[in-house]
Amino acid sequence: MLAEFVERMPFEPWQCPDDSKLALRTASRRLEALVKQQTQAKNHLHAFLRNRFSPAFVIEDIELTLAQLGHRIEAMQTIFNRLITVKGIGSKSAVALMGEL
Repeated sequence: MLAEFVERMPFEPWQCPDDSKLALRTASRRLEALVKQQTQAKNHLHAFLRNRFSPAFVIEDIELTLAQLGHRIEAMQTIFNRLITVKGIGSKSAVALMGEL
């Protein structure tokens, strides 16, 4: 099966993406990870608020985590928005797709 593929498909050597594409990919993935952490923290806060046995310091810690994540997401979003000003890139979804190529 692999031999047939090699015979039919022309060889195209892999080329490393340029620095701007790698930066976009990294920024996109980091922003996605921060948003995922924020969602997890919101879910934890919701669960702890529903449990009357949750200590106040735990709830305060989760709220602090949410505030910090919010600031970090905002900072990353600012940097990310600067990166997508690269000519030919129109939206975050296009950047995310481009970063995964």
